[in-house]
Amino acid sequence: MTSIPPSNRDKSANSGALKALHQRGRPVQERAQRRISQILQATRELLAEGSASALTTTSIAERANIPVSSVYRYFPNIYSIYHTLFKSISDQQNEAIMQIVSDDSTRPSWRDRTRSVLTLMSTAFENDPAYRPLLELIWSRPELSGPKEEFVGSIAAFLAARWEAGEDGFRDGDPVIVARLTVQIFIAVEAYIAVSLEADKRAQYFEELFVSLESYLANYLRD
Repeated sequence: MTSIPPSNRDKSANSGALKALHQRGRPVQERAQRRISQILQATRELLAEGSASALTTTSIAERANIPVSSVYRYFPNIYSIYHTLFKSISDQQNEAIMQIVSDDSTRPSWRDRTRSVLTLMSTAFENDPAYRPLLELIWSRPELSGPKEEFVGSIAAFLAARWEAGEDGFRDGDPVIVARLTVQIFIAVEAYIAVSLEADKRAQYFEELFVSLESYLANYLRD
């Protein structure tokens, strides 16, 4: 039996973990899509009620008014439900972030665009009661490290490609490293906000996050 080198073994394990989080196939029938929507909506409702620690596939099935077997038909475990829900939200956020960052006409300054992105993300905390508990699960559970990396990687790749092309006046640095660190700084603070802060403190921390990112990016970006 051929042994797998450590680096490849780690990649193989990560790939297997990610595979376990994905839905069972891609449903095309309207009824199947409706069932998945019911499951995700039920999960959102339960998360919004603050019952994340007690959430189970059974409680999700009961809220969705479907048999628990229907949940397992589309999702191998509860973490795959969280993954799918997070991906749905993060895909929408990614699109909005990319539109803001690319909007040179109404937001000519990279500082304006940075603030707009942070405003978008801070608003999500207040407008979607399921968002904070979902983030807390994503950042705290090792089973969900894959979805987190997908989110970080997609935004970092977008910023790196933009800066490699000289957008935002980028200079004097490695765009890949700067992009990755920019996203990681944001993610670290957002995780702290999600896990540790109540509503009356969040706006202040997002403002300090803007100050930190503006100071860091000013080393590399020019208006």
